[in-house]
Amino acid sequence: MADPRFFKRAGPFRAAQLARMIGAQIADGGDGDLEIREVAPLDRASDGELSFLDNRKYVDASKHSAAPASVVDP
Repeated sequence: MADPRFFKRAGPFRAAQLARMIGAQIADGGDGDLEIREVAPLDRASDGELSFLDNRKYVDASKHSAAPASVVDP
């Protein structure tokens, strides 16, 4: 969870909304209606939290993450 002293909460957002905002695409079979309330690291993400994968060394962690959605560089 982001520290509210530094970041104003703006959501929740639908996955499709976030994808449009950042110029991303929802993967085949992905749920664009998924509600995203927070951003969290792969190892701590859970229901309603978006995570990200930006380094190949975390691919294994992404396979075990409980994040319902992740931003991934193709």
